[in-house]
Amino acid sequence: MIFRDVAHDRRLVLVRLGAGAHFRHMVADFADLVQREPVVATYDYICDLTEFCGDAFAADVGAIATAYAPHASRAATYTCFATPDPHFHLWARAMDELFRGRSHRVFPTPRNCLDFLEQVRSGPGRAIRRPSLLVSG
Repeated sequence: MIFRDVAHDRRLVLVRLGAGAHFRHMVADFADLVQREPVVATYDYICDLTEFCGDAFAADVGAIATAYAPHASRAATYTCFATPDPHFHLWARAMDELFRGRSHRVFPTPRNCLDFLEQVRSGPGRAIRRPSLLVSG
């Protein structure tokens, strides 16, 4: 299962991939979302992969980068991944090269992701309210 919530008022997209989710479905969902609402490419993302047990392939990540590229923000944006995978930071580093202006970070829990975003957004006009739907971690 894939859960996604777009919080336009917080400029934040929350994505949770459950145990039975397929990464390719998330790729299609993201491409559709960015096509319909290009502004979401300029938002920060929290991707909760703590229960995800599927596979993601370089071609899948490349498809997301292709959908993202025409709408990339000039401002610094972040995608924060919550995952127990000790090697996911390698994917994150590779994604930094694929997504212009976007930095990818890895944390053990969604709460840690949100804490990081609150810290980097601590400047005037950048603060976010904690989303109530972040129930795990």
